Amino acid sequence: MKTSFQCTNTNCNFPGKGQFEMTFNTESIVDSNNIATVFCPFCKKPMMASELLTSSKESVINIDNIHLPS
Repeated sequence: MKTSFQCTNTNCNFPGKGQFEMTFNTESIVDSNNIATVFCPFCKKPMMASELLTSSKESVINIDNIHLPS
């Protein structure tokens, strides 16, 4: 199962079209007691689980394919 998170910051500097979204395998962000807080790599604000949002999914990036500068 996969879980997607979307940046809801209206001032995010994501260079793509729409809102930035990351998708994770659920087991990589959840354990028996907790769920990870996911932060946008562009604006550093907390991201919201996509299933809680009603906006469209225009920019989906799989976390396995993202390469951020060090």
